[in-house]
Order: sequence, then structure tokens, then C-alpha cells
Amino acid sequence: MRREEVARLAGVSFDYYARLEQGRVGHVSDAVLKGVADALSLDAAERRYLRDLLAAPRRPSTATPPARRERVRPTVRRLVDTFGDVPVMVTGRGLDVLAVNALAAELFFDPAAERNLAVWTFLVPEARQRYVEWRRIAEGMADGLRLQAASDPGDARVAEVIATLRERSADFRLMWAKQGAFECTFASVLMRPPWSASSGSTARPSRCRATPSSA
Repeated sequence: MRREEVARLAGVSFDYYARLEQGRVGHVSDAVLKGVADALSLDAAERRYLRDLLAAPRRPSTATPPARRERVRPTVRRLVDTFGDVPVMVTGRGLDVLAVNALAAELFFDPAAERNLAVWTFLVPEARQRYVEWRRIAEGMADGLRLQAASDPGDARVAEVIATLRERSADFRLMWAKQGAFECTFASVLMRPPWSASSGSTARPSRCRATPSSA
């Protein structure tokens, strides 16, 4: 769709819309945001991304503090361990893996001190065999990281993960350039377990809250 058409459908002038795209508008009203989002037929995640993107220049620029490690509450960790017959994983900012049960560790990771689901997906060749639909999952992770970066531009850990992937993964660079915005709240991920040639294991992502570590 041409810019002129988007501006017309959004109810703003072409000049205003051009300045909006360039980040040269100081304040954007909710009505204009809704008009632009409707004109572009954005979904809920894309609308949030647009709002965060336009809000970023107005946030005060402060020195980014070192990223604090996240941790899950002991009750969540105990809950994770109770699931013996399904893989369970808890992720935090930048898709850092905060807790896994034994089956998830066997399905996704070899024992390691540092674990990150996005890094594993893009940089470990074995991940392409484990995911039945690797490209769909990888694109969703790239879009999800973009949403995290837009919602909290000062998050040092998210920025670090994105920088690592942009430097080391050509696939991530291509997916990042697409400028998608996707938030997965509930979906099925079909996996090929290492102990079986069939694709019979299904992971279902969901949410739980982690807390910053005091360490």
C-alpha cells in the first residue's frame, strides 16, 4: 500500500504520515495510532510494536545498567520438576532459559551453565533437526525478540542476545530485516526427540513470571 493511501485511510495528511515514519513527530495521539494501525490492518502484536516504536524516542535516555540475572520462584521450579512425562521450560528476557525439567533438558540442551532458546535455535545445527518446522519457529523467535526490544529499549540482556544473533547467524539477519512483530502466547511446537526417529513430541509454550535475581 502506498504512503498516500495509508495516510488517507488513517485520516492524516501525507506530510504528517511521512514525518511519523521518520520519527519526527513529538506526540502521537491514540486516535492517530489507531487510524494508522487500522489502515495497515495490523494485528494485536503489531499494534503494540507500533506503539512501543513511536514511544521510544520520547523515553529519557539513560545509561543502560548491567543486565540482572532473572530467576524463577521456588514454587515455579518445583512445579516444573513435577512434570515427568512432558518437556517443561521457563524462559525469561531475551529467551534465556531459567528452568527446565529433565525431559526438556534432554530434548533441547546438553548440560550447560548458559542456556538461551534463541541462541540454541539459530546457532546449534542440531536444532534444525529437532524442530519439525524450524523456519516458522525461528521467525517467531526473531519477531518476539523485536517486540521485547521495542517494549524495553534499555534492556541490556535482550540487546546482547540480538547482537549475538545478528553477528553470528545469516538466517537471523534475514528474518530480522523483515520487521515482523509476533507474540506467541500459546502454540504447539512439533519436535523430533533425539531418542526417536518419529516427530511425536509436542511442546506448548505458555507464560509465567520470573523475578530479577539479587545476585
